[in-house]
Amino acid sequence: MNSTEKLIRALQAAGASAALLQRARADEFNDYRSPHALPQHQLLAAARAEGLEDICRAVIAGEFDGTAEESEMWAASPEGQEAFRELFEGLR
Repeated sequence: MNSTEKLIRALQAAGASAALLQRARADEFNDYRSPHALPQHQLLAAARAEGLEDICRAVIAGEFDGTAEESEMWAASPEGQEAFRELFEGLR
């Protein structure tokens, strides 16, 4: 199960709003697909706004962080390859 699926299941079990579930389904909180630089911070703020303290504790504990498999998939993607090129060019 990827991190987004795990988060969606936890949000459903916690009684999260439809709006928060929609944001999760759109990968807004995914470490590798989010438009945010710090998606876990966005998730923490959203969960706090809804009073989902169990979700907050899980976010802080890293339970919804990207998996090793997700990391490898991102690294092999065009976006990941471009990021590596930019990084290594900056080191020269």
